[in-house]
Amino acid sequence: MTDTDFSQRQRRRVVAPNTITAFGLCCGLFIIFKSMLSTSGPQELLHRLQGLAVLLICSIVADFSDGAVARIMKAESAFGEQFDSLSDAVTFGIAPSLIVIKSVEALSIGNFYSSILLICSMIYSLCGVLRLVRYTIMKRHNNTEEKLPKGFFKGLPIPAAAAAIVSLALFLSSGSASMISPSLRLPLLCCGQLLLGGLMVSRWYFPSLGALRFRISSFLLIVLLGIFACLLFLGIIDHFVEVFFLVAWAYIFAIFPVAAFSRKAITKSKRN
Repeated sequence: MTDTDFSQRQRRRVVAPNTITAFGLCCGLFIIFKSMLSTSGPQELLHRLQGLAVLLICSIVADFSDGAVARIMKAESAFGEQFDSLSDAVTFGIAPSLIVIKSVEALSIGNFYSSILLICSMIYSLCGVLRLVRYTIMKRHNNTEEKLPKGFFKGLPIPAAAAAIVSLALFLSSGSASMISPSLRLPLLCCGQLLLGGLMVSRWYFPSLGALRFRISSFLLIVLLGIFACLLFLGIIDHFVEVFFLVAWAYIFAIFPVAAFSRKAITKSKRN
C-alpha cells in the first residue's frame, strides 16, 4: 500500500465521525432557528417544545456516537476534536437556553423578570462553554496537571445539563405541572439554570455511563435491560414529557450520588 492510498483511506475514516458531529450541530442550529419563530397558542407551544426536545435527544445520541466511531475506526483528529467542541457549545450551550426562554412565551412576565431569565440563561451558556474549554485543555494535556479518576468527568457533562434544563422547561409547560403555580415556573427555570451551570464548572466528579460496572450475571443483566427498555419505550410513547424529565434528572440526583459514594468507599478501602 502506497503512502497516497493510506492517506486517502485515513481521510475517508475521518469523514464518518465528522459527519455525525455535523448532524448533531445541524440539530442544534435547527433548535436555535426554530425557537425564534412565534407560536399561536399554548398547545402549539407545547408541541414545538416537544419537537425541539426530540432534536436535542438526537444531538445527544450523535455526541455519544461520533467519539465512539472515531475511536473504533481509529480516526481521531485535531480537526474532529475542535469541531466536536464547537458543536457542543452551540447545541448544548446555546440552544437549551433558547428553549427555556421559548417555554415562557405563554406566560405574562414583566421586563424585570424577563431580564432575570436572560441573565440566568447567559450564565448557563457561559458555564457550558467554560466546561468545554476545561475539558478540552485537560484532554489535550492528558491530565498531567490533575489525574482524574478513571471513568469520571470533572464537572457535570454539558449534554446531561442540556437534557436536564430542557426537560424541566418542557415539564413546566405541560399539563403535568398544572399543580405548580405559573408564578413559580420562572423562578424554577432560573434556579435550574444556575444550579446546572454551577455543577458544570464545579470540581465534583461525575461518572461516565459507559464506565459504570455492576456485579451481576449476564443473563439477569439482559433480562433487566430488556424490561427497562420496554418500560422506557412505552413511557416515551405515552408519557414522553414525564419520562424525559425523570431520566434527565436521574443522572444528577441518583447515578451521581451513588457513583460518588462508591468511589469514596473504594478509595477508603484501598488506603486501609
